[in-house]
Amino acid sequence: RFVVVYWDQRYAGQSFDSKLPKPAHLTIQQYVDDLGVVVDRLRTRFGRDRVGILAHSWGTVPGILYAERQPQKLYAYVGVGQVADVPESEKRSYDWALRQAKARHVAKAISELEKLGPPPRASAPVFTPRDWMERLGGSFHGDMGYMTLVVRSLGQPETNWRDLVAFQSSPAYSNPMLMTEFSNFVIDDRPHTYA
Repeated sequence: RFVVVYWDQRYAGQSFDSKLPKPAHLTIQQYVDDLGVVVDRLRTRFGRDRVGILAHSWGTVPGILYAERQPQKLYAYVGVGQVADVPESEKRSYDWALRQAKARHVAKAISELEKLGPPPRASAPVFTPRDWMERLGGSFHGDMGYMTLVVRSLGQPETNWRDLVAFQSSPAYSNPMLMTEFSNFVIDDRPHTYA
């Protein structure tokens, strides 16, 4: 009934190669532009005026910006884990993690989180440590965890060890270049201009 195309964004998934030179910089707008290329190629290849986008987590940032700017090329946009207000989300993440650590009497988490302090922070890390978010139950549902996700993914025919290496390595490659811009991302009613 429909074709699903998985987009490996630049420097992620199958497009990640640590041997290639690092770019001087990356911007959100580059990802929005890349998405435009993918959408236009799909429209041409399949002879369609419109395609649908299903975006997840970080992918919702270029996804929603593209949908906002090119709605005539889409029949639907679905955001899963939609990023809407990163500064506010980080404040809530920090508050939640510290409350959970105190409620569970996890001294190490309490100490590290209190030393880090609430956002916004003048220096790294910008985000509440994700290892504490996971250990305190804020990243996954039920029995799912990072390692369970990896093991289950590797058991699927479309995944391989190269994917795991890229999954582990690519964030360290691209995240530092996008961190400042992403950490200030907020969806609002004003037109967005990212350069």
